[in-house]
Amino acid sequence: MNFDRLTHWILGKKTYEEKYKERLKFVKELLMTKQLIATTPQEHARNIADQFYVDSIVVSNGESELLNLGGNGKTTHLKDILAYVRGKLPETQMILIKDNDKYNVVYPHEGMVYNLETPGEISHLETKRFAERIHDQLVSK
Repeated sequence: MNFDRLTHWILGKKTYEEKYKERLKFVKELLMTKQLIATTPQEHARNIADQFYVDSIVVSNGESELLNLGGNGKTTHLKDILAYVRGKLPETQMILIKDNDKYNVVYPHEGMVYNLETPGEISHLETKRFAERIHDQLVSK
């Protein structure tokens, strides 16, 4: 044991080498991404929802529900709201409805209507990316 290590050990401090190793370990942990393997569209959607902090997802093609993860049956009303708003404002891309404790997002994409419930606001870009990722999985099944 050299004098530098002995001094750090007596003082209860870490050496530069130990600090460097800890930093490397921390950076490696940050860079490691957990690969989530999904076998069904529902599992895939749940993995994506967790990444975007979305509590429930309902995807409908206008006639029937293609995917329902935690949906509460408000889908038909939200599609009616979308149709009404689009009747008045044809350029509407997304509807964001604030409840007491959550946000409801109605987002049409590629002929499907996505209803998302989230505890916080979600931007148009995030919603679009979310819908694209879910759509890719639903179409490829």
